[in-house]
Amino acid sequence: MHAFSQISTERLCIVPFQKAHISTDYISWLNDKALMQFSEQRHRLHTRETCEAYVSSFEGTQNLFLAVENLGGELIGTMTAYQDLNNGLVDMGIMVGAKMAKGKGYGNEAWQALAAWVEQNLKPRKLTAGCMASNASMLKLMKVIGMQPDGVRKNHYLQKGRPVDIIYMAKMIGE
Repeated sequence: MHAFSQISTERLCIVPFQKAHISTDYISWLNDKALMQFSEQRHRLHTRETCEAYVSSFEGTQNLFLAVENLGGELIGTMTAYQDLNNGLVDMGIMVGAKMAKGKGYGNEAWQALAAWVEQNLKPRKLTAGCMASNASMLKLMKVIGMQPDGVRKNHYLQKGRPVDIIYMAKMIGE
């Protein structure tokens, strides 16, 4: 297992998420129905306590919960990397929550940086991610790093009362 300290890009710093990152803004992102429309987090009410419990759930595991900060140190989003060491898998996720960061390519920059770090340092056999078929932004992000279709669960979730597919994408590493 490779220890994570940080990733720096031209405009971002990606660091381990700490309880100090939990602010009223962060909690409001998680409770924002429009922002969470593609996430299963939309079904929960988030509080400081639920957020602290989530951060704590990563302690003592090989999984990563990361804060995406702009160069001013302001939290603009989060990322996850769940490792399945037995099968050589890493499953990534991302959320850009800060409204000021929307549409400026920060998600793309962070996504590419974490994928490169994972490939170089964790050396998984396969990098994976998934999203609702209606989440065009996430589908685009997955393709940017060379992910290919890896399966579909038809009508898996309900979004606004309508069934929606889950699209899985993957990138085989070293092939």
